[in-house]
Amino acid sequence: MPPVLAGKLDPRNVARAVALCEALDSAHHVPLFQAAGVGRIAMTGLADRLSRPNLYSLNKSKQPALIVVGDDDHGTTGPMGWAATAQMVQWARGCLLHATGGDQRSYALAISMAEDFGRLLLIETSSDAAEAWLSVLRAADVPTVLLRPTGDGIHPVEPERERAA
Repeated sequence: MPPVLAGKLDPRNVARAVALCEALDSAHHVPLFQAAGVGRIAMTGLADRLSRPNLYSLNKSKQPALIVVGDDDHGTTGPMGWAATAQMVQWARGCLLHATGGDQRSYALAISMAEDFGRLLLIETSSDAAEAWLSVLRAADVPTVLLRPTGDGIHPVEPERERAA
């Protein structure tokens, strides 16, 4: 099971996590680590599609809890590809279904939603898989906010490939 970040964290570890996010072009995750660092939320992320979240530790925490599901990795599977989908959807009291490019405002919204709902899924997915996730969440009556690209935009954008000379 992936670790749960709960309680006030060592500021040096938070600073390292923030620096790593920025170095990996993932600065949109910074608010999550900062909020976990000061004890606003407890959070975990799934390392892979076979992982299961440590719900015991999340539920034991006195903080609002958030699970990050990273389904926008150019190997998007939608809900059927995650072993813990049913478990997570049953646990959740709300969801931010994030099917667009990452930005810090969206992740600050996830923190606020976790505080409001108590247990939040933050599902990072592709615009193609958003409807499948939305169907599963609706079937379980999980209140969901869907963020998607405007216009004809898609997410994620395929990286440009180098052409062989």
